[in-house]
Amino acid sequence: MSSRQEIDFAALSVSLEQTISTAGVSTAFITIATGYLITVLTTPPELTPVNFLTFTLLQVLYYAVLWWLARKHLSDRLVVLAVVVLSLLTVATGWLGLTGLQWDWLLYLVTVSVYFMAFSLRTGIIAGVLLYLSMAVNLGYPEGACRDVVTPA
Repeated sequence: MSSRQEIDFAALSVSLEQTISTAGVSTAFITIATGYLITVLTTPPELTPVNFLTFTLLQVLYYAVLWWLARKHLSDRLVVLAVVVLSLLTVATGWLGLTGLQWDWLLYLVTVSVYFMAFSLRTGIIAGVLLYLSMAVNLGYPEGACRDVVTPA
């Protein structure tokens, strides 16, 4: 018998995959929280209680759905449902720019990342392009989130 220890590459691979997955999910949650803080802190003149509560509710729902998607082993149908709900919450948050809130671009970044983690490359690209088109319409709207930061006196 050899005194060398046998390395279980399968267990090492699973452990590494879990670590990377945990780091990715943690990064997503930190990114969402950062986007929330940036949006709330850069909107003060237009930040009304209704804007604040609506934005906070959408963010909490997004957190809950993302946590559910990341922590549970879901069937393919439930994964699609969760991603569709995340997409709708992202678009709804983007349209809050019409009420004066700053645009939360980090939420779009996390949503596109979820597309590529949950779907094949082709489906992820298609979903990302659709989300991009929604963003372009939102930012192109005259009173949307793409307004001048400095207003003329």
